[in-house]
Amino acid sequence: MQLRDIQYVVTLAEELNFSKAAKTLFISQPALSQAIKRLEDELGVTLFSRRNNTVELTRAGELFREDGHKILQLSNHLKRQMEDIQKLKQGKLCIGITSLFGRFYFPKIYQVFRKLYPGIEILVSEDTSEGLEALILRGKIEFAILPLPLLSNQLVYEPIVEEETLLAVPPGHPINQHMHTPPMGEFNCVDIGQFQDDDFIMLYPGQRIRTLCIQACRAAGFEPHIVFETRNTDTVCGLVSAGMGVGFIPETISRAQSEQCRAVFYRIREMKANRKMVAAYYHAESLSHSALEFIRIAHDIFG
Repeated sequence: MQLRDIQYVVTLAEELNFSKAAKTLFISQPALSQAIKRLEDELGVTLFSRRNNTVELTRAGELFREDGHKILQLSNHLKRQMEDIQKLKQGKLCIGITSLFGRFYFPKIYQVFRKLYPGIEILVSEDTSEGLEALILRGKIEFAILPLPLLSNQLVYEPIVEEETLLAVPPGHPINQHMHTPPMGEFNCVDIGQFQDDDFIMLYPGQRIRTLCIQACRAAGFEPHIVFETRNTDTVCGLVSAGMGVGFIPETISRAQSEQCRAVFYRIREMKANRKMVAAYYHAESLSHSALEFIRIAHDIFG
């Protein structure tokens, strides 16, 4: 029995007419009749009962149709996968990432992607979230990995990874004196309202973490007093360590800081400070096979 034989049976089971089925299969009616009879002899069962010009499925034929349909679906799926791999042998993939994603997440994804598809050249644009959205809409990149929320309602997305945002305070801040040492790898919790009189080190406008944190301060009833703005979270951590103010740091960065960073990190109680990193794009049909594969790998590693 060959895959072609299964296709013949499934098609005849749908049409229940040899002439129509033969036309659909682009073969002659006698050839189809002979193929079905040959398969029935091979299997030792009757798949179709023939009465004048009508054809009906037997019980064996019904079972064959059900599993045969599944086999054909799997065959088509496998064929598409092989075609996708063929298309992934060479080409270019233009993507966008934020600096945070580029530093802590991108290398792991790139390493796996590069091993699987060495012929695909990845061109990376690094920008703020707002800048990356603009690049997608202008067709400069296929997709970008950036934090929610998206500004443009023209873009769709799928989740990649979620991380919490922590509050970094100077080592000499009075609140540290009232806290017990947390277990290794854990953080104490604080209320953001306790810091309404503190100076804040913030990222520049256009970076999602700034928007998230200003909204949190306002929800607590105060406007943060911003004394310094920067593009780099390492700078935020350094200035906080030097006692210049408090700042917001993604948990990934807080755990990766060197011994030179003396800031103390806290979880923010009753604050939805989790950042969801997503792959954003114009629409799914616009994504190439290599883009879909990159997003799949990212989700498999961090999702």
